[in-house]
Amino acid sequence: MTKYQGKELKIKSQAEAEKVIAELGNVLVVKDLTQEETSVKPRFPLTTSNLLREASNYFGFSANRTMKLAQTLFESVNIGKKTTGLITYHRTDSIQLSPIFINQAKQFINDNFGPEYVGKAYVQKETALVQGAHEAIRPIDINIKPDDVREYLNLSQYKIYKLIYVRALASIMTAKKLIVHKSFFEAQSYEAEASSNEVIFPGHSVLDSWLSTSKKEGYQALDYQIGDSVKVKDYLIEDVSTKPPARYSEGQLVKKMEETGIGRPSTYAVTIEKLREHYIQVEKGLIYPLPQGELVDEKLREYIKRTINVEYTAKMEKYLDKIETKEVDKLEVLKEFNDNFVEELKNALEHMPTQKTIEVKDEVCPKCGKALVYRNGKFGSFIGCSDFPSCNYIKPKEVVIPKNAKVCPKCGQGHLITRQGKYGSFLGCSRFPDCDYMEPFKKRKYFRKS
Repeated sequence: MTKYQGKELKIKSQAEAEKVIAELGNVLVVKDLTQEETSVKPRFPLTTSNLLREASNYFGFSANRTMKLAQTLFESVNIGKKTTGLITYHRTDSIQLSPIFINQAKQFINDNFGPEYVGKAYVQKETALVQGAHEAIRPIDINIKPDDVREYLNLSQYKIYKLIYVRALASIMTAKKLIVHKSFFEAQSYEAEASSNEVIFPGHSVLDSWLSTSKKEGYQALDYQIGDSVKVKDYLIEDVSTKPPARYSEGQLVKKMEETGIGRPSTYAVTIEKLREHYIQVEKGLIYPLPQGELVDEKLREYIKRTINVEYTAKMEKYLDKIETKEVDKLEVLKEFNDNFVEELKNALEHMPTQKTIEVKDEVCPKCGKALVYRNGKFGSFIGCSDFPSCNYIKPKEVVIPKNAKVCPKCGQGHLITRQGKYGSFLGCSRFPDCDYMEPFKKRKYFRKS
């Protein structure tokens, strides 16, 4: 339902929705029928940020993993009796393609799909942040199709190569053409509408199935005439209340970095990997801050807020570009940064509270005899030797073993319990570090009740 008495319909509760349904009855009258032809242009070929985002969305790959895979495809792959790179340089924020590649791709499209599928390489206005020399990420040779080299690549390399190949090829194909069919209904002063898309020419979308993303448009021709009465089988009440902002995935974080001018194609993955080492963890593809990360963020915002913030970092990125083109003097930029930073750092060292070392009563380190102290680490607090890093002793935490825990298949003495690692949760032996057995959680399938 969209309108009531010609005005936008706003339903604020379950009771209001049920009242509307009761007033509507089970018959709607067709008020109007329209159809409009539209088109969907192909997306641009991949930049670094888009590659990281798409690999995260399609395959669940981390930014660091994607960049390592792209590096192997760029450097060299053994294909039969020769070694060759398969893609162009993968650290780029340009969407431009070389004229030679464009001509080769057009010929390939003409030969394999037909002349009606040959489009053009759309030109997008480059922003001031684009770093100039490199093309978009594309295959070196459009005639080397993903399935031609499948036997020479591992599965992850194959997925990345196919993603790059399809996006580059599709960007030079024609638009997908659709007819949008809309039906407008009315009953008891209420108005409703329904729409469906009919594909009349697939264009670049013929490649969707190559990435297993093909979706049926769901068009079903309805033999309605204006004035027809249509019987309603059922009404569905759906709660669409506003949800809080979702957590970032690595791909979404890269997109946000690009939008705000933080980082460059060469630093996106490195930055996120550094965060993973100390400040965040990734669970089921979503990023969660660790206690240490939250603490660092809080103190930096409080004491070094002029230097450590998104706006200032983006400003410095622009300065670096201007230094490269000799628009500004690098010594002046460095002096401005240094003056601000030294002042804030001095203030932080004088006023930022430090954590006092608290000794554990009546306990000493069993390795060296020094005192044991409470410490904070990546996954929370723990007890360790006060002589760290000379002594790396960490006192094992008391382990609570669930009643239904399975016996460790390696040592036969411990039990399998949930543990937390760098890449998430896993099952490990309760006798760790004496026994290092571990295994991943078994995936469970969930079924919706019918």
